[in-house]
Amino acid sequence: METTALFRTVSDDARYQLEKSLEGLDESSADAKPGAHTMSARETLAHLAECYVAGTAHLEGGQHEWGTFKPKATDFDALRSETFAHRDRFCDLVSQNPTEDAVKTAFTYGSSHDFYHVGQLCSLRLSLDPSWDAYSIYKS
Repeated sequence: METTALFRTVSDDARYQLEKSLEGLDESSADAKPGAHTMSARETLAHLAECYVAGTAHLEGGQHEWGTFKPKATDFDALRSETFAHRDRFCDLVSQNPTEDAVKTAFTYGSSHDFYHVGQLCSLRLSLDPSWDAYSIYKS
């Protein structure tokens, strides 16, 4: 499997798991936290959006000053859409120019980081509903 195909496979799996871990969450649960020092689903989406923006800046030869990104969306569903739009743009840039640096950037700011937050979102989901099926995030 070539690098671009591997990236796309891993990226698609990460996206699927993010979507499944967010499925069923809405405005009423967007700010719930499983613990005092954890992120809510809303905070996680805003954080991931900033990571995709930072990764895009890196791929375009720029730098990103962490903490400066603020999502345009305020409601949870719009924030989810905005976050995935930033993710799509970032992943498309990697696919268009799959250099070694671009792929490393993609794993650092994208899929590897996505999987980390999938775990956090699963913990959040289970804290909200202990009967939620954590295995539902997998394609098979």
